[in-house]
Amino acid sequence: MDFLSIIIDRVNTTNVFNIVRGRLPSRETHLQTIVDDDLIEEYLQEVGRLSRIANSLSARQKRQSSVDLLGELKRLGETFFVQFFPEAIQTRFRNSQGAYLFLHVDQRLRNIPWELLH
Repeated sequence: MDFLSIIIDRVNTTNVFNIVRGRLPSRETHLQTIVDDDLIEEYLQEVGRLSRIANSLSARQKRQSSVDLLGELKRLGETFFVQFFPEAIQTRFRNSQGAYLFLHVDQRLRNIPWELLH
């Protein structure tokens, strides 16, 4: 099983990605995306809204609800994944045959629910 570490730093609205495969840095260093703070905040607010809806419904109400909470979370995570990660990292994830993934994120990105991004 492969080990993949992604170091994500944030400078103003620019995310800088460095990939370490195993113990060695890869050739993919200083990959960048620009993501406004407002977009991150909107994403977090929408996740919070869906979470509050889910927490307010009983098990029976969830089964009968016309709101597809899991589908909404999946779409939200997919959309943010495409906006947040550079294409090279998206491709690496899609082509992965399985690996241990370690994300080392900038303190300003600590509240992002990373498990939703795919």
